[in-house]
Amino acid sequence: MKEESLISAARANDALRDRDATVFQEIYTTYSEALYLLAFRWLKDSSLAKDVVHNLFAHLWDRGGRRSSPERSAVTSTAPLPTSASTN
Repeated sequence: MKEESLISAARANDALRDRDATVFQEIYTTYSEALYLLAFRWLKDSSLAKDVVHNLFAHLWDRGGRRSSPERSAVTSTAPLPTSASTN
């Protein structure tokens, strides 16, 4: 069985804060495929799932490990979420 290299939350946070591109790449390599599969399962759209994962990692890099305040952590988009009735 292949042993995966998992990154601790503290190390990931420190790496993002310090803009450590090597560790960021490790985080991306470790989690991007699973996140894509999860997004695809929910969205049923490959292109949209790729965009979601890309935007997530771009947000992580841009935030640099900083946490949002509780009032800003809620989703603020006004776009409707897809439902099973609206997907074709």
